[in-house]
Amino acid sequence: MNKNNIAVLLLAYGSPDSLNDVPAYLKNIKAGHSEHGAADPTQEEIDKLEKRYTAIGGISPFNEITQKQASDLEKSLNANGINAKVYVGMKFWKPTITESVKSMKEDNVKRAIVLPMAPYYSSVSTEGYRKEMLSAMKSQGFNPEIDFIESWNTNERFIKAWTSSIEVAIARSGVLVTDVALLFTTHSLPARAAEKDGDIYQEQFMRTATAIAKELSAKEWFTAYQSASGKDWLGPDVKERATDLSKKGYKAIVIAPIGFLAENLETMYDIDIECVEPLSKWGVNVVRAGLPNSNPLFIDALASIVREHTK
Repeated sequence: MNKNNIAVLLLAYGSPDSLNDVPAYLKNIKAGHSEHGAADPTQEEIDKLEKRYTAIGGISPFNEITQKQASDLEKSLNANGINAKVYVGMKFWKPTITESVKSMKEDNVKRAIVLPMAPYYSSVSTEGYRKEMLSAMKSQGFNPEIDFIESWNTNERFIKAWTSSIEVAIARSGVLVTDVALLFTTHSLPARAAEKDGDIYQEQFMRTATAIAKELSAKEWFTAYQSASGKDWLGPDVKERATDLSKKGYKAIVIAPIGFLAENLETMYDIDIECVEPLSKWGVNVVRAGLPNSNPLFIDALASIVREHTK
């Protein structure tokens, strides 16, 4: 890669490519959350996760969508005068962050804009990505100029991408926005991590929700957390909040998981199967908004973030 070119590294969580990969994927996660190295998952843990993936069709589209986001971002940047190559590094699957850093070194990258695919800052996700990336660079003796973007939750184009998706969901509900209970969600965090971060994660989530609600001229909107992995995590949980809202007389509930950027297990199972399906069976008019995925509005948002950091 020519020294005048720019590399963009998208950092994401990752997902197994098939049910056969679930044991290895779980082992990667357990190793990433332990200071004592890899630990084999129990058969109960494997069975539980395999059951969830089976329920959404056997595989999550997350990896494929993330690669499409990277490809579309690269095309957008190059079409608009920024000679860039976009890499993807997955924390718990392939291509790993280490593998992507190796590719960047082989391409003689001199400068990289690093963009975690999580709009809100937290020590759990953001710093986890940063630590993994820096460790990979150090182990390979690779020291490019790094511009690490910690959060980008108020990017105007990002807000517009979500606003567009929610407008589609409201139209599907057949109800005017003034009669909808709009429910924003993001991934829960351990309460101790949120306290350590000074509640930045929660504040940024709220700012994004506020900005989208303003664009929609939403009369009623609420927030909730989802996909907690234990006790003492941030709440209220999306299922509890949605169930409560269903009893309050709204003509429809629209759930918008604005902490996620690509369809994945936690939107397709935790919301669609565990929340939307049972409420729908009870006669509740509930619709879940689609994720940004490779929507051109969202790709434009990513491109605008990169452009801001090339100046």
